[in-house]
Amino acid sequence: TDVAREKTNVDDLLTQSNDAIALGITSKYDGTGVILGVIDTGIDFQHIAFKDKDGNSRIKRAYVYTGSGSGTEYSTITSTSPTTDDKYEDHGTHTATTAGGSSVIVNKTSNTNFTITVTDDHANATYGGMAPGADLYLAGINGLSDTYLTNALNKMVTYADAQGKPLVVSNSW
Repeated sequence: TDVAREKTNVDDLLTQSNDAIALGITSKYDGTGVILGVIDTGIDFQHIAFKDKDGNSRIKRAYVYTGSGSGTEYSTITSTSPTTDDKYEDHGTHTATTAGGSSVIVNKTSNTNFTITVTDDHANATYGGMAPGADLYLAGINGLSDTYLTNALNKMVTYADAQGKPLVVSNSW
C-alpha cells in the first residue's frame, strides 16, 4: 500500500488536492460514514493499520468463527481478542489493510530500529488503505463454506442497518 493510493489517485480524494478540486471534487472522501466489511481468512485484529492515532481500535465489530458454523461477535477489540491470523493464514490482514487500513508513517532509523505512527496526514503516509476513515467490521473465517460466508455477511448487514450507515463488503479469496 505504499504506492497504491498514489497510483490510483486516491490520495487526491483523501486530501482534496488541487488536482481533485480542479476536477470539481468539493469534499474529502476517506470512507467516513461508511462501514467497511471484510470477510477473509487470517485477520490480526491487533494490527496497527486497524488503530487510530490514539492507539484505539477502529474495528467496530469483529466476527470470528469458532467451528461447526457458529462464531462469536466482538463489539470491543482488546489485546486479548482472538486472532485468525497465523503462519498459514494472513490474507485477511492484507486485504483489510489495503481496503481500509489507517495511514501510517514508518520512521526507519536502521535496518532493525523503526517506529510506526498512525497519522491523519494521508498524503505523507508511508502506507495506508483506500478508506482510512471507514468504520471496520472484520470477519475472520476458517473456510469458504456457504454457512461461514452467509453468517458473516448477515452479521455485517444487521450491524450496518442498526447504525444507519451504508455497508461496503470486500471479499478477496
